[in-house]
Amino acid sequence: MFRIEKTENVSFGKTDPPVSAGGKKSTGLSASEEAALQGGLQGAAEESEVIKGCGVEKHSESAAKPEDTTAKEVKKLKDMWSPVAKGISDDFYKQIVEIAQRVKCDPVYLSIVLYQESKFNPRAKKGMYHGLGQMTQISLTDSLQNVKRKKLDIDVNTSMSINRFAQLSRENQLPYIEAYIVNAKRLAGIGPNEKLEPGELYALFFLPGYANKSVLASKTNPKTAKYYRSNRPFDMNKDGKITQAELKKFLDDRADAWGIKRPDETS
Repeated sequence: MFRIEKTENVSFGKTDPPVSAGGKKSTGLSASEEAALQGGLQGAAEESEVIKGCGVEKHSESAAKPEDTTAKEVKKLKDMWSPVAKGISDDFYKQIVEIAQRVKCDPVYLSIVLYQESKFNPRAKKGMYHGLGQMTQISLTDSLQNVKRKKLDIDVNTSMSINRFAQLSRENQLPYIEAYIVNAKRLAGIGPNEKLEPGELYALFFLPGYANKSVLASKTNPKTAKYYRSNRPFDMNKDGKITQAELKKFLDDRADAWGIKRPDETS
């Protein structure tokens, strides 16, 4: 989890202040300002934006706090999705924003991927695929082993089975989605702090081992031909290849159909 350490809003310069005739270092401040500064007070010393001669700078405190930014992102997601997905909690959207921050992707595209996979339905099932991100027992187990092996700070039960996972609420499934994305980035050879582009993010759910490649599957490549055949609709230009760019276009088209404003759309 991200932790923010609170620090003082002043910084001290490297140059020593001038020395007075009496041998005492002078700050160039008035007596009242110097007393305030030496006493660790903020009174007279903070009345000016910069205290000259001492390198003490007062920084603006008007910048948005991280929690304010998160709250704005949560509201944006909720406002966009409310006409499409009913009865979704604020906590669900908040977790999506926070997970996106940690795995380095855009929260809007993460929500688009999850809605495409499951319509935000934690009971969604298609064959062996379950839940919000349509995971299998193999992908779930591998993700949880990675959490356990690397002692990752993700709130999951590392012995969770796919059947038990499928019974969790949508909010309680989200930490497992985070564990999956973290592990999928590892499988793709994508660094934990590397930003995920939209097509790359969806590729982690589609074919994680090839997610860092521009061409994910090709009908002429023996290693990926079977993945191409089972996902042929993603070949949007019918050239026999499925690319990251086509996955992004697919997500963009779905977002447009649902009325979701994409981050790259102008106002």
